[in-house]
Amino acid sequence: MSAPAGRRRRAARLLAGGIAAATIAPALPAARAAGTTVAIEQRAFNPSPVTVHVGDTVTWRNTSDDDHNVRGGPVDSPILHPGNTFSFTFTRGGTIDYVCDLHPMMQAKVVVS
Repeated sequence: MSAPAGRRRRAARLLAGGIAAATIAPALPAARAAGTTVAIEQRAFNPSPVTVHVGDTVTWRNTSDDDHNVRGGPVDSPILHPGNTFSFTFTRGGTIDYVCDLHPMMQAKVVVS
């Protein structure tokens, strides 16, 4: 068997496998990937409260000129310098009150259902 013929047969087998996988894939349930962004604007979290579902991810984006963090319940971010983000995926329902340790008057909440 020549090399080009062998490559064609392997390509045909791979293609057939890919077609089979593509045929099966639509029958699988779609993964739920939802996300919400909270802006850290000067001395406030916006929006607050945020309502999400178990499995959803919230991303905090520091749009201010100051350093901030996000702490409360299972959420424990590092210091977020201007322009930095922090994401957390919620695995349990409940209400999480959180605060910026650097500016304690900055308080907000996430409601997870």
